[in-house]
Order: sequence, then C-alpha cells, then structure tokens
Amino acid sequence: MEFGSTLLEALIDKARETSILITLEVNEINLPAIHLYEKYDFKKVGIRKKYYDNKFDAYIMTKYFN
Repeated sequence: MEFGSTLLEALIDKARETSILITLEVNEINLPAIHLYEKYDFKKVGIRKKYYDNKFDAYIMTKYFN
C-alpha cells in the first residue's frame, strides 16, 4: 500500500475515536492528493482563493463520520 494511503488511514482511524469530522486543505493542482482524499470519502466543501503562493486556490475537503 502506498505511504500516503497508510498515513491517511491511520489518521482517519484515530480521528474516528474522538471526532465527528476531519477537514484539510489541498492545492487545487495536487490531483494525486485530491483523488486520494476523494477515495476516502472526503468532499470539497470550500475554496481558499490564491492560498498557495498567492496564485493557486486551496480546496477545503471534509470527511464526516457517521
């Protein structure tokens, strides 16, 4: 398994114990990361305009626990 997936799964497992959601920001041009987060049911819930280098937007992505 890819390192990013392993790390994300560990974060999700730990957060699920004490939280109702996880929120993160990702550069709009970081497509591999966006696809990874979507694979784990993170949803785009907002945008921070020109967040990276005053040039690229950041997607705010959240995963809710049931």
